[in-house]
Amino acid sequence: MLLQRQAAGGTGGKDFCLTPRETQVTAFIVAGYSDKEIVRKLDVSEQTVKNHVANIFGKLGVSDRLELVLFALHHRLIDRGQAAHRTPPKGKSRVMPLKTLPLWPEELASR
Repeated sequence: MLLQRQAAGGTGGKDFCLTPRETQVTAFIVAGYSDKEIVRKLDVSEQTVKNHVANIFGKLGVSDRLELVLFALHHRLIDRGQAAHRTPPKGKSRVMPLKTLPLWPEELASR
């Protein structure tokens, strides 16, 4: 069964038909996980994760991980709680955890 997520504004009511697993992979990407870290979390092959990422990119019309993160946050595909649960290993991550970012889209809108 497909999980349909309605975009929050700006897209004329377009539905994004991500599967529950694709939504989960998107949440991991938004949280800053690498493909290899997602492989370990989900206990699947690296090729499976790459397939999910390619499917997500195609369904959402994005071309890289940064664009996916911005799209997912803008359209509220992932909520702040899902994205902010990660504590990166010391010395291993080059990505700033999202919970350290000063503002989220809803906080920007209220300013």
